[in-house]
Order: sequence, then C-alpha cells, then structure tokens
Amino acid sequence: MAEAGDVDTRMQALLELFAALAGDLEVHEVLQRMVDAARRLFEARGAWLVVLDPAGATGDIVSSGGVTVVRGPHKVPASGPGDLELEIPVRGLLYGRLFLEHRRAAAGFTPADRTLAEALAAAAGVAIDNAGIYRDARLRARWLEASMHVGRMLVDSAPGRRGGGLDPVTELIRRESGSRQVLLLMPVGEGPVYRVSSAAGSGRRRMHGRLLEPGTPELLTVAGNGVPAVLGALPELGELGAIGGESETLAVDLHAHGIHYGLLLLVRAAGAEPFTDTDQEMSAVLGANIGQGLGLERLHRLREQVLLFSDRERIARDLHDVVIQRIFAAGLSIQALGRHLDSEAARTRALDITGELDETIRELRETIYALRSSAGEAEQLSSRILRAVRTASEPLPFTPQLRLSGPLDGIDDEAVISNLLAVLTESVSNAVRHAAAESISVEVVAGPDALRLQVRDDGAGMSFPVTESGLANMGQRARELGGRFSVDSKPGAGTTVKWRVPLP
Repeated sequence: MAEAGDVDTRMQALLELFAALAGDLEVHEVLQRMVDAARRLFEARGAWLVVLDPAGATGDIVSSGGVTVVRGPHKVPASGPGDLELEIPVRGLLYGRLFLEHRRAAAGFTPADRTLAEALAAAAGVAIDNAGIYRDARLRARWLEASMHVGRMLVDSAPGRRGGGLDPVTELIRRESGSRQVLLLMPVGEGPVYRVSSAAGSGRRRMHGRLLEPGTPELLTVAGNGVPAVLGALPELGELGAIGGESETLAVDLHAHGIHYGLLLLVRAAGAEPFTDTDQEMSAVLGANIGQGLGLERLHRLREQVLLFSDRERIARDLHDVVIQRIFAAGLSIQALGRHLDSEAARTRALDITGELDETIRELRETIYALRSSAGEAEQLSSRILRAVRTASEPLPFTPQLRLSGPLDGIDDEAVISNLLAVLTESVSNAVRHAAAESISVEVVAGPDALRLQVRDDGAGMSFPVTESGLANMGQRARELGGRFSVDSKPGAGTTVKWRVPLP
C-alpha cells in the first residue's frame, strides 16, 4: 500500500510537471525543468540530459546543476548498474537521452519508476517541440522585420544622399541577426573580385573598401546558384581582418530579377549560437530584399544620368539650332551694313566685329562637341544603349520595347561596347527606314560568358540574298570579336537580327 501511495504521489507531481512544461516557451527552460524534476521525483543521485545534434554528436549537456554547452563530439555518459537511461523523442526523431544515476534507496529503480520516467520523457518531447516551434516563429518574425526595415531604408533613401552609405543597413543586419560582423560585398567588373562596400562590427573601418577574391568553392557556389549557405571560417575574411579561427559564416547572395548585385556575409565567432536552418532560409528573403533595393538604386542613378545627358543634348541642340544661327545672322547683317559705311575706320570696325562673331561661333561648336562627347564617355553601358535606341528611333510614332538583362554596366571592354552600339544603331535604323513596322523590340543580355543582342520587328521583311552593306558590316564586327551574326526574315513576316560575341 505504501508503494502504491508513493506512486500516486509521484503521479500527481508528474501531472503538475506536465502542466508546467506546457507553459515553458524556451527550450533550455524546458530541459532544465525536466532534468531537475526527474532527479527529485525518482530520488536519483544525479540526472543529466544529453542533447544530440542532427549528425548524432553531443551538443548541450543539461544536468541538475545547470546547462553545460559542449561544441563538437562529446563522449555520451555510460549507464552503470542500476542506472536508468531513457530516449527523448521529438516528432519521431531522437532528440536526446535522459540519464538517471542509481537511486538513493537501496531497492533501485522499479518497473513503476521506468513507466513514469517514460511518460515524463514523452511529455518532455512534446514540450521541447512546442518550444522549438515558438523559437522558430519568433526567429522568422525577427528576420522578416529586419528585411522590412532594410527594404525601407534602401527605397526611401535618395541615391547619393544616404547618410553613411550602406553602413546603417549592415549595422541593422548585424544587430538583428546576432552576428559579430557583417560585410556587404559588391562585384568589381566581370571577374570574381568583390569590394567591401559596407561593413559593421569590429574592424569595419579597416575592412571598408578592401578587395576580396573568393577562393572558397562553397562561397563561389553561393554567388553562382543564389542559395544561402552556412560555411566555416573563411581564409578570405581572415586576410581582411575579420574574425578568423573557429568562426562561422552565413553567405547570402544579393540578387533580383536574375541580376547578381553582390554577397552578404554574416560572421559569428566561436562559442556563439550557431546559424540554424531557419536563419539560412530567411536570409534568402533578406538577400532578395537588398537586391531589389540595390537594383532600384541603380535605376535611379541611370534615370538621373539619362536626364543629365538629355539636358546636355538639349542644350547642345539649342546652341546649334538657335544661338549659332542668330549669331550667324547678326554677323551677316553687320557685314552687309559695313558696305554702306562711309568711314574706313567704321568699315574696319564692322569687319572686326564680324571676325569676333565667327570666333564665337567656332567656340560654341567646340562646346557643343564637348557636351555630346563627354556625355558618351561618362555614361554607363545601359545608359548608352538607351540613348542609342532613342536616337535611332526618333522618326517613329511609337517607342521600341527595350529589355536589358545581366551585368551590362560591368562590361568595360571598349571594343565590345563600341561594336555593340554600332550594330544596335544600324539594326534599329534599318527597321525604322525600311521595315514600316508597327512594333520593334530590342533585347541586350549580358550572360556569364557572352553578350547577346536581338532586334526584332514586325514589318515588311525581306528576301534573300541581300546586298545591304550594313548587314555585311554587322557580320564583320561579330567575326572580328569571335562571335556570330544572323538575320532571319521573310517577306511580310518581319525581321530578326541576332548578334552574339564572347565576353573576355
């Protein structure tokens, strides 16, 4: 009867423990409460729980005296005679093992003890699962909130006037992600070289502006496939002065609409909470948000450049069509007036004024040329493409459709650029002059190893052979660069011009 009463008492205590475990929302609190209660309920000399990571290695050891964090493989305590060992299942998987050292009472653990302990282990598994779900939901909410704030910072800040550049963005990410350091890398040209555009955390001033060439294959893979990955210590970061040793890095690709804008590296030092699968999953959302913001900023810059160059062209056109013509007319009038002057001195003065006006016209023409040529030199390739299409299609009553894709502004080979613009201008001009088209589409794509141009119209088309020298020149330009050129056209079915050259 005494034994039955003892079981009833412990059953009541166990039910109260179940209720308490259900209210705990922190995993470590659940584990600690369970281990402490198990030692008291079963009067064990000691109690500890070994938590296994997915690979089977020991992670945390929770004993009745507190929590001991062990990183890496650790020897699981062996059960001795009279000890009780139980498995803690979570969603059908082994989460850990509970060890109860020999009972203080001489009789040791009874079958009833094992039954009650198994019930405790099952309840603990449910409580651990609930706490994990809560932690996961809270972590996702934190990542989403950070992504929202970062997106707002990138969109609301006007280009060129963002205080501190991108540093406020990386500092926010560092704080919200619990990282020791955060680096934002932007590609330089077409090669696998990046510049640290912004950094947060210790040593950020030392790292800002430094060049980094990824040598770790996993990091290059992230930049290639766009999938975030948790990496170990990166030698490249050690060379920059970032955390070395046993650090852990979460690498995130920054992309939008298939365009790679850079990499985001979140670094945690040894001993810090490791990055979870949720961190890895939600960082992809953050990376896409940053990519969208960077792409929008690039569009703003491009728009400002187009407006600037449009103003330069307008000024140059007004100078040529209005100002120069008026000065020229004034010069003719003075020259005609000089013939009717009686004084030789007056005629000489009129001639001098005419010479000064001619010099002014010459200087204005030099200014016009400088305005137009400087606009061409300062423009990014995407802006030069826009200008070329707009100029070639001016006679049309509609605007051609234009699609730009890939890192066009990273192309710096002048031979490729000049030939592309020449072929683009000739193709659109041909469609404007000969096709009588109702629509024209232009597509320029910068791929990983080639630059591709396609100009398509729905006009009259043409029959072959064609002796048009412009087409021959386009083919010659492609061959000189080791590329290909083709024309697909039928009478009444429109024309498609394709031009493709390799990128160095």
